[in-house]
Order: sequence, then structure tokens, then C-alpha cells
Amino acid sequence: MPLMQKNKFTFTNFNYLPNTVILPTYISVTSRGRSKVNVENLIQYFLSNNGQKLISSSAVAKHSLTDASLAKGTQPVIDEEILFNRADIINTLFDQVITYQLPKLQLAWKLIHQAETSTTISADEQQLISQARLLASSVPISEAESLSLALQNQFMQLSTEHKHTAELEKILYQWRKNSESQLDQAISLMNSLVSKKS
Repeated sequence: MPLMQKNKFTFTNFNYLPNTVILPTYISVTSRGRSKVNVENLIQYFLSNNGQKLISSSAVAKHSLTDASLAKGTQPVIDEEILFNRADIINTLFDQVITYQLPKLQLAWKLIHQAETSTTISADEQQLISQARLLASSVPISEAESLSLALQNQFMQLSTEHKHTAELEKILYQWRKNSESQLDQAISLMNSLVSKKS
């Protein structure tokens, strides 16, 4: 999806993080499927040369199995235990800092990008922009906190029992408020920058 957006919207950019993990796309035949022959034909097509060319096209934004560059610059090893233990935390964190904050998030980054396009940016103004960037991109939990077994257990319990404890509600509220406060500060910094220039 990010690669497709990059092609569609030239003012956006996307890069893989260093040591990005290669995650495969799976296609399978289910035991209860009604069109087993058609699915098997589809899988054979995707494995063919024409299918691999289609997969690597910009519209699909996947890498071909024959793409030798995948083995370079990526780290195909992942700590599955950390991945699975933190999955519920990451999903919930996404809602608190992105889904619920989307209008402010969009405004903050719009103002930051507008400020960065200025042809004359002083050292003081650059410092304000950098500070706003940091505020708009920081999450309210550290990596060390996300590795806390007590916190992981609370979120795993949430995903299995589908109910929030008072303690968990307090954590989510704090994440939301911290994110909201940081975005407000970022927006305020960028608005003050605009005022100084006008």
C-alpha cells in the first residue's frame, strides 16, 4: 500500500526500515473450498513467469520470488515470541495514537510539511520544526515498556476476554491524552512559526 501511494502521490515517500523483515504473502487451497481446481490454477499462475511479473508490478507492490535483491540489506530473522506477545499492544496503541488522533495528526504533519517547504528557514525555525516533528511522531510507550510481561499479559487478557480492567483503561486513557497533548504542542509550534513569518 505505501508503495502504491508513493506512485500515486508524488509528494509522499516510503522507505523500508533498516533490517526490514521479509514477510511472505500466502495463497492456499482451503479444505472446504468449492473451486479447488480454480484455486490451484491461480496458484500455478502466480508461480509462473507471467504471474511473478504481475506480482512485481507497481500496482500490486509485491516482490517477485526471483528478486535476488531481497536477500541483500534485509534481515530475514524475526523474534516470533516478541512479535506475538506485543501484537495486542501494538494494535491498541495504533488506535490510541493514530485512529483517535487522525484529524490532529493530519493537521500537525500538514503544518510541518508546509514549514519545511519554505525557501528561507533560519536555525531557530529549523529547531522548532524538528521539535514539532519529534512531538508528532513520538509514541507514549518505550520499547522497554512494551516488553514488560505484566503489560503484555494485560493486553493478551483483553484480546481473549474482550473486557477492559480499570488499570488497562487508565493506561489507554494516558496514551490517548499524551498523544493528543504532543500533537497540540506540535500544532502550536507550527502556528507560532507561521505567525512570525507573516
